Amino acid sequence: MDTVAAFGEDFTKPLKLACCGKYGYITTNVTDPDTWYSYSDWSGNVLSSVQAFEDKDLSDDADTRMSHLLSSVMVSNPSGTKACVANIVFPAISFSSIEDGKLTEYKRYTFPAMGFRNTHVTDETIRNFYCLQADEKYVYALYSGNKLRGGSLPSWESQHLIVYDWSGEPVRHFILQRNITNFFLEGYKLYCDSSYPDFNVYVYDLEGYL
Repeated sequence: MDTVAAFGEDFTKPLKLACCGKYGYITTNVTDPDTWYSYSDWSGNVLSSVQAFEDKDLSDDADTRMSHLLSSVMVSNPSGTKACVANIVFPAISFSSIEDGKLTEYKRYTFPAMGFRNTHVTDETIRNFYCLQADEKYVYALYSGNKLRGGSLPSWESQHLIVYDWSGEPVRHFILQRNITNFFLEGYKLYCDSSYPDFNVYVYDLEGYL
């Protein structure tokens, strides 16, 4: 085992990260409430960033706003030249290119806050993107759309799989027969787990549909 980076006492450790090729990674930015995600080298140096999404319904409080921004999932293509980041608490998804250490956002979708008002969680609060996977052609985004409380399904269970190409254009929207919580990709097969109402593993084969 080798230590490739050591973060000093003044550096707030990354919450989540996704590898982007051999030389760097993307992570939600844990020091700047006006930044959504950043590209860093393996020494921990932030090389470039993407601006946070704007919505006053989330919060004007910096700590709460940062907490919302950190609630993100992220993935890159296998070659590490493009990245996709989506948010759980706010309906937003972003696509960026990575070249010479520079992160350049070229497509972003944001939607109304769908019941999320300031710092208050209500029975109408909706959960959004829970998982991303990718290959060189597509990004596979698992979207919940369920209420945080009181819905027909727990908010972490999802039946919507939205497939984007790497230009950021939606290709297909699948409504899954079984709700799932997470998945990984092998070719055109999705290996999925579900915890409600039973703990099961499912396989979806998308060959012929994309």
